[in-house]
Amino acid sequence: MSIAIDELFTSLESFLGHQLNDEQQRAIRHGVGPLWIIAGPGTGKTEVLINRCLKLLCVDGVSPLSIFVTTFTEKASTNLEDRLYDYMGRLQQNYSPRLDNVDISDLYVGTLHSLCNEIMQTYRHIGYQNVRLLDEIEQSLFVYDIRAHALRDKPNIWSQFQYLVRGRDPRTGTQPNLWQISKAGKALFNRIIEDRIDIERMRVAGGVWLEIVEEYETYLTELRDQHRCDFAHLQSHFLDFLGSERGRIFLEGDRSIHHPGIIHVLVDEYQDTNPIQEEIYFRLAETTPHNLTVVGDDDQALYRFRGSTVQCMVEFGQRCQTRWPGVHVEEVTLTDNYRSHATIVQWCNDYIISFPSMRQIGARAPGKQELIPRARITGAYPAVGWLEANRAIDLPGRFVPTIQGLVANNIVTDYSQCVLLLSSAKETAHYAGPYAQALRFANIPIYNPRSKAYVEREEIAVCMGAFLEIVDSDQSVINQIRIPGVRQLAQLWNQQYRQIITVYPQLSHYVQQSQQYIQGLHADEEIRPAMPTILYRILSFEPFITWQNDIDRDGRMSKLTRIFEAYCSLVGRSIKIDRDQNGQVSNSWLRRFYYQLLGYLEATGMDDDEIEEEICPPGRLPIMTIHQAKGLQFPFVFVAGLGMGSAISNVHQLEDDFVRFRTTPPTHQFTSSERAEHDMARMFYVAYSRAQYALILLGTRSQLQPANRAAIGGEGLGWFNQRVQRL
Repeated sequence: MSIAIDELFTSLESFLGHQLNDEQQRAIRHGVGPLWIIAGPGTGKTEVLINRCLKLLCVDGVSPLSIFVTTFTEKASTNLEDRLYDYMGRLQQNYSPRLDNVDISDLYVGTLHSLCNEIMQTYRHIGYQNVRLLDEIEQSLFVYDIRAHALRDKPNIWSQFQYLVRGRDPRTGTQPNLWQISKAGKALFNRIIEDRIDIERMRVAGGVWLEIVEEYETYLTELRDQHRCDFAHLQSHFLDFLGSERGRIFLEGDRSIHHPGIIHVLVDEYQDTNPIQEEIYFRLAETTPHNLTVVGDDDQALYRFRGSTVQCMVEFGQRCQTRWPGVHVEEVTLTDNYRSHATIVQWCNDYIISFPSMRQIGARAPGKQELIPRARITGAYPAVGWLEANRAIDLPGRFVPTIQGLVANNIVTDYSQCVLLLSSAKETAHYAGPYAQALRFANIPIYNPRSKAYVEREEIAVCMGAFLEIVDSDQSVINQIRIPGVRQLAQLWNQQYRQIITVYPQLSHYVQQSQQYIQGLHADEEIRPAMPTILYRILSFEPFITWQNDIDRDGRMSKLTRIFEAYCSLVGRSIKIDRDQNGQVSNSWLRRFYYQLLGYLEATGMDDDEIEEEICPPGRLPIMTIHQAKGLQFPFVFVAGLGMGSAISNVHQLEDDFVRFRTTPPTHQFTSSERAEHDMARMFYVAYSRAQYALILLGTRSQLQPANRAAIGGEGLGWFNQRVQRL
């Protein structure tokens, strides 16, 4: 049984508290065939995707097992799934028993990676059995472990890709370190899969390209031999699965209620899709009438550095017609912005087209329309303003009093209603450091999980200091390590541990007892307990027990245990005494631990885990990267770090090098300079469109110079001054 479309709209509008506009309703009502929803910020695009899914379930009577719904991040996936369950529960209450048979838990909903993994395990795909899926940390450690040394001995590769290994000087022959090599190798291997590179064409090209193919194939062999799979190859496995007999049953069904086949594919954030993901979505919708619904906004494409290409969104209609000749692609454009003050909406409209390169054919979806302000936010105040200081170091001195004034005057009731956005939230002098310091000095609590300060946090430093005291008590091995940053990190941890240890005698006693135990063991004897257990026992003492009551500290300690488990999955859990010396942990084990695990932590800096359940804890002011703020909104948005030009990055250069080997190259090819400008414009567009009541830019006069025009628009200072009021 089912309900009528008008009944669905009546209920949905009662849940939402407002009416769905004509274009939203048109997208939800759409029958069969490809549906291309181009939706700007604040237009309710994810809401439309959810409601379209509910329409398929409740009005059209489509089996949940026949609907594939995916979005870009785990957090967005959780939010999407929660809202589906919430709305479906209310609909079933309103229309029982007509909807009682709809089991929403049967939906295929999640990130693409999670769904690929789940489906291949469910259908026991032969090429994906007994495989350990590597997360980003594990893949980094794996590449370092099995390919870094071999890759370092390939000078031709690093001559071609010198931009991937910072610090290498081809004039002096300075070689990149192994972690730089590993990061670059990982980027090359992932790009081959995600861009759907034609390996045979690359092999025929010979020279350095043949060397890359050989390294890639060796890496692939290692993955297979060790029964492991990274996220990029997970998608490759899934394409293989779709071409298998069991994949055919998944796609087409077997006339049973358990395998009805996939009928509808719905994709959120389609602007962040990469070529292999595009191929997966088209393969899922291969059966006529090709029910593929994509929702996104090309102006908010942010993830080129992860391999995504905005062309998948910009050229969706054309690609559908190329793939399925004669198919009609329904296009719906959502332009009504329900988020922001009209001045902010107009600023965003003007900003994104102020760049000549953004007005070129192929840079944006064809016929892209302006946003129309529909929010109930009014008032003749300066909704887009500019806070200026003579020097960048003085900007926090303007920012903090403004925040204090908003709270003191009851304009906001909580610090979390404001946000500071930067290109990086790393707490260094160039990025978030001065702002974080000024806020703390003013006793304003902050939330900054992407500060890159994870390894320096007190609970991590003390814990790791205790661990190193046990396994390298005389520091004889750490002093041999040739990476200065790793030695400095170990020294920091040692200092932090020694500063607090006199206050916690039980922890001190455990460390000393463990040292004595190790000193009493003979050469090549195994140490008990295993490596991760030592960490767990350290965490069972004070001050860690008390620190576990703090949600931030507890999250960091939990992450540390996962990092240890990831490392152990590659090298094993056991630690042995050195073969040549009684009472000393194996020299080779310690060197590997320092170079591999500590090298990774030092090279990446690491972020805290973010709280999944909420955007920011109440009472704290969030400092966020612009990428982190994607999909969010705040009453007051402050954007700093405006002194940025649109520099060509290593990602743009990598695209240029690989484009000739792509199976499906973009129809519209832009220069690396143009793509760099596109990316910077889109990044700031995302930042500016987060604001509801006020958008405040923080900068200096020097940051308004033409060289730094990315943040202030493509037309320069005069254009900027006409649209932004100095505060």
